[in-house]
Amino acid sequence: MKTGPASFDVGLVQTLVYTVRAGLSYLIMLAVLSFNGGVFLAAMAGFGLGFMIFGSRSFKDTGSNNNHTDIQSHC
Repeated sequence: MKTGPASFDVGLVQTLVYTVRAGLSYLIMLAVLSFNGGVFLAAMAGFGLGFMIFGSRSFKDTGSNNNHTDIQSHC
């Protein structure tokens, strides 16, 4: 593990991103629990499209040696 201000800054940014993602997950959960079918379908379409663009390897360069991280769910 690195020591020094660079690792603290990185940890702070990671914590901020994690907190925002968890908050957005809870907001989506509340929207879906409104039992509105349209909101549920929009949320699922957004999750699917977001995963296809950012999470799957469909749009990534498979020729390079990229380090892929596991996708974690917060809900």
